[in-house]
Amino acid sequence: MDAADILKETEKYGFVSFDVFDTLLLRPYVSPVDLFHHMESHFRRPGFATERIRAERTSRSKEFEEVTLDEIYDGIDGRFKDLKDSELLFERQVLLPNPEMKAVFDEVKKSGKRILLLSDMYLPSVFLSEILYKNGFEGYERLYVSCEHRKSKHSGELFSLVLEDLGIGPEDLVHIGDGIVSDVKTPSKMGIRALKYPKVIDRYFSEHKREYRYYRRNRSLGRSVTVAMDALHSMNVPKDNFWYEIGYRYGGPVNSAFATFIERTADKDGVLLFVARDGYNARRAYDIMYGDIENHYIYAVRTFNILFGINGHDYPGYEDDIAGFFSEHPQVRALGGNTKDLFRDNRQLFEALMNEELEKYGRYIEKYTGSKEHVYVVDATTEKFSSQKLIGTASGKKTTGIYFTLLYSGSDGRAAGFHDGHRAFLSLTSIDLPEFLMTSSEGRIRSIDSSGKPVYFDDDDPAEQYRKYASGMITAGSDDYAKNLISIFGEYVPSIEYEAIGEWLRSFWRNMSTDETENMKAIRWASDPAHSEYHDLIFSMSDAPLLIKNKFRDYFRSIMNRLRNG
Repeated sequence: MDAADILKETEKYGFVSFDVFDTLLLRPYVSPVDLFHHMESHFRRPGFATERIRAERTSRSKEFEEVTLDEIYDGIDGRFKDLKDSELLFERQVLLPNPEMKAVFDEVKKSGKRILLLSDMYLPSVFLSEILYKNGFEGYERLYVSCEHRKSKHSGELFSLVLEDLGIGPEDLVHIGDGIVSDVKTPSKMGIRALKYPKVIDRYFSEHKREYRYYRRNRSLGRSVTVAMDALHSMNVPKDNFWYEIGYRYGGPVNSAFATFIERTADKDGVLLFVARDGYNARRAYDIMYGDIENHYIYAVRTFNILFGINGHDYPGYEDDIAGFFSEHPQVRALGGNTKDLFRDNRQLFEALMNEELEKYGRYIEKYTGSKEHVYVVDATTEKFSSQKLIGTASGKKTTGIYFTLLYSGSDGRAAGFHDGHRAFLSLTSIDLPEFLMTSSEGRIRSIDSSGKPVYFDDDDPAEQYRKYASGMITAGSDDYAKNLISIFGEYVPSIEYEAIGEWLRSFWRNMSTDETENMKAIRWASDPAHSEYHDLIFSMSDAPLLIKNKFRDYFRSIMNRLRNG
């Protein structure tokens, strides 16, 4: 029965009772016990969740079926007794209103009917009243909590108490709740009209088989929160823009989880430099959720790595690349002649021009690092640490890389990866997808002018224009996810492990619907550092020759550079 049908049915009765948890109030987890796992992770108290579940079960097996929170903690291991108040803090923070049933509650109240709230719960009514008020539930007549009366909905005794208190018969009352026994079967046997409200997470799983398989595969706190956030989103947001949805459902978890990793990795006295373009959405998520470390969005143009010899000087085409970069410089234009011979015949001039560019870039970086001695370079992926080396060379300062995916194991402590991917084979699509979800809607960047502003390539390619549009909508969705995450969890934002995020992406990638596939096929993605060679974001066999060529080229260059550098 949906919310509209439930509301219509209440018109026949003068008294309406609501269940509280999973009906009026929701938690941002798949299972209620995940709150205990969240506490265990946040406070770094291994074993708490298991012990908290055991203590409640043991307490219920004693004198009373219904127990209080105090009684549960009386029976808990001494190591965890101090967490009772923390549990209340967590509940106060994460409980949120169910928008569907809030609308029903408000309409019932407006009609002038007498409203009652019933809950089989160990939390005290004073606390629940506070939470209900915080979430906009006012105007009910009484709140009955099982632990305070030692009577439960499940047994029917709490319903009997309600009927006795009000002096009414069962035919005068309609009850609404999600529990098949406590909210439907038991009151129905007593002659009370019982309306089953389908639990949000059950309804979500019935409509999202892919997401259900994802969660069932390996239940964890990270998977629970990721799924619950998606389920809450699915309730009340019109699905009118495909790329916004991709941004919220997939870009949001990627960028927000990475932002949390950044916050817990970097020292507060350092400075974070988010590298364009792939650091764009991660920075936005970081500023929404934290923002307590000084940070900037900076440009580390890939052609500069060629220009300054960051990745070596001796690969085929290096001289042509340098000559091409300076081709519009007045001194170079005056030379004329064959492009292939320019660098070789005028090496001193080109070296002077390169030094000027390096000094200019150093001044650009200095504007953002100032007196900070420790610079954190934040980017999506790396294999050669090119941007990090570039910024370190230009600034003369110690740099530590923070990467979503670290593709090379020989970092020697100079980098931290949210995902340490160097041990596993990563297809280009598996790398490209998170990069696509992290990147800005900016066009390809050629250079930086004297004022520090980017100089873009002239891009009139329709595919690139569409990519810009899609990226802009992804940014909007990712931003809203981060805002909702911090609104729900506040200072208790969970640290979501890469395993949960990576599998969330893979689940989508491997099980896309026809509509999702068609939309994703419209995205073209650069397969080379210079952003001159493109392939479909969704890999097709026609792309294979280009991708294999680039893979072998990059592998050969890395081997040669390592040999030269010892």
